[in-house]
Amino acid sequence: MVGVIALSVLFNIPRYFDDHVVAKPDGSLAVVPALLGNDATFQLVYAGVIYYIVIYALPILVLAIMTYRLIISLRQFYKRREHVTTDVTGPSDRRRIALLCLQRLQQAVHAEAQKKMATLGVPIKRRTQRITSG
Repeated sequence: MVGVIALSVLFNIPRYFDDHVVAKPDGSLAVVPALLGNDATFQLVYAGVIYYIVIYALPILVLAIMTYRLIISLRQFYKRREHVTTDVTGPSDRRRIALLCLQRLQQAVHAEAQKKMATLGVPIKRRTQRITSG
């Protein structure tokens, strides 16, 4: 954060020398271009080239580099994770484990619902046939 503030102050120092205030003979003040403000080369280089590099090109370049490095890091992470998980359990084992967990969860929920219904005095009917859509 301190670096950003320091660079922004350094970048804007020449702007303080673009114009200066002069007193007119009638007592009013006027802003007139100073030596740098009149220099066409300075205006072209500073305002035309450097300004666009610092304000547009540099931030986009930094974002592009950071995005590229993030993508590379994520790819390496996923490769390492896949390598570790496939060594312990193969893809088919992971699917079986997930299905087994879902079955146990379904059984636990069903048993809990039956207990709750029994405490409320609701008769429990067992289904004898499956309903099929015709």
